Amino acid sequence: MNWLNRGKAALCILLLVGIAAVLVLGITQVASAQMTAGATQHAQGKIVSLTGSEKDFLLRVSDGHVLHFRCGTGCKASLAHIRRHITEKATTDVYYQALPGHQGGTQQLLALYVD
Repeated sequence: MNWLNRGKAALCILLLVGIAAVLVLGITQVASAQMTAGATQHAQGKIVSLTGSEKDFLLRVSDGHVLHFRCGTGCKASLAHIRRHITEKATTDVYYQALPGHQGGTQQLLALYVD
């Protein structure tokens, strides 16, 4: 009888730890999504061409506008991948941050991830 009670107690403790872990993970996930929601934006279109000496590129979005993205050292995209998207005329998803323009100019779009 003593072992049965100990087993029940151990099961209850495992269940409580599991529930606490799920709650902590859920709260962390929701908080993370809310903090980064304003930091990154998304654009989808086709890469028209590469510009500059690095991986900077022009992206034509569905409404016909062409957006110029700077893809520096922190950008998660390979030059070969960007070139393949140009060759295949593949739809491209770009996650980026809009940086304030210099001396009243237009905003700079800093690509963070290109796929």
